[in-house]
Amino acid sequence: MSRYQQLNLDPDYQREGSIWTINRQQLFIDSILNGIDSPKIYLHSIVPPEFNDDSLIRFAVIDGRQRLEAIVGFEADEFPLSENFQLLSELSDDTDEIGSLGESSSSRFQGMRYSELVRVAPYLVRRFLAYEIAMVTVETDDLGIIEELFFRLNEGTPLNAAEKRNRGTLLRGVLQKLTEHDAFQSFKILDRRGRFSDLALRFLYFESSEVRLGKVPPMRIVDLDRFAQSFRPDVGQNFSREEESSVRESLSDLASLVNHRLDVIAEAFQPKDHLLARAWDILTIYVMIDMDEGLATISDLRERVEDFFGRIRLLRSVDERDLSEDEWSVLDNFGDIQGTTTGSYLAGRANVLLRFVRGELGLRSASEVD
Repeated sequence: MSRYQQLNLDPDYQREGSIWTINRQQLFIDSILNGIDSPKIYLHSIVPPEFNDDSLIRFAVIDGRQRLEAIVGFEADEFPLSENFQLLSELSDDTDEIGSLGESSSSRFQGMRYSELVRVAPYLVRRFLAYEIAMVTVETDDLGIIEELFFRLNEGTPLNAAEKRNRGTLLRGVLQKLTEHDAFQSFKILDRRGRFSDLALRFLYFESSEVRLGKVPPMRIVDLDRFAQSFRPDVGQNFSREEESSVRESLSDLASLVNHRLDVIAEAFQPKDHLLARAWDILTIYVMIDMDEGLATISDLRERVEDFFGRIRLLRSVDERDLSEDEWSVLDNFGDIQGTTTGSYLAGRANVLLRFVRGELGLRSASEVD
């Protein structure tokens, strides 16, 4: 705890903080107070140390961030012991202070915060402060090895698919830059555990495909994994200077195309727009914009998209026998099936939406449904 300021909890490869729920943090503190062993914490030794906000950073946390945050959070009174906290029987009578409290002493600390324990149970505070966790420090200049170690250590507490996929210094830097685009402020989805980076990767993947002009490559996990892998060397290997230059150039070219589409989205849509509340709808609109660059000049693009989704809701209340061929096509492409990885399905959705935005697709309005 005294060296906490010397730790970089958020190196580029780390997952975001506060992933553990309060219950899980409480369980870990329960384990500490009951003397139960915990896994090792892995740190990357930073040589030479770095300065950050007047602090000397000596280590980056490879594995153990959640445990470290739980320890410091408990000491800062950010959460209490659980309501069912209890000292284990073999430990509850190891101190005269505890034994003198009676039979219910092992559970009397339920719901207490650290500051309360300081007043009523200093022996538990001493136990907390004396708890030992094995620490492993890794010394290497190869960040690829550090990132791979992080990946493998977290197989036990699984990283999600996006966190596994979007690693690698070169790719991660481009993804981070893309997610800072104003368009991502229009997406009404939470950026939890790499969701924004995963969307950015899909945009890059789409732009990399040689199959264009209204066609979309399949968005299968294996395809995205293979694409992401192409931007990082094999474990323990390094790109040559020429290979790294080629990868940087390729990523830069793809990112330029993605930024062009994102400019249109940022200009047309509102912050936290309800029309961009699902990743699949975001991808559909992205592909539509790619299909027709002239959409950038349409001043009421958002209004047309909103009108489209409003008419879909109306069509779902119409008797199937009364639907036109165009209306059947719309409901077929915008039905209940969501998130398919089939490229043709995504292309079909984008094309239907594009036809409506252009005024080429007639769908009945609310007055016609009534």
